[in-house]
Amino acid sequence: MAFADVAAELERRGVELVERPGRDPDICELWQPKSFTSVLVVAGCYYGNPDDVHNLSSPVFVTAASRESELFRTLHGR
Repeated sequence: MAFADVAAELERRGVELVERPGRDPDICELWQPKSFTSVLVVAGCYYGNPDDVHNLSSPVFVTAASRESELFRTLHGR
């Protein structure tokens, strides 16, 4: 899945992602603090095509604040 498609939908919903410093130059890590969710996006060509979503992770626990975040609702169809 192309991150550009995900980013467009998140922008439409007003969800901001913060870029975090990474250890791997071929991966860009983006973080959504309200939902504790991270998105890893291919930045080089080692892990696939640039701009592909490589991994999406959210916590096993869900707080009231994270459940109400726009990113959580986007990802979980609410």
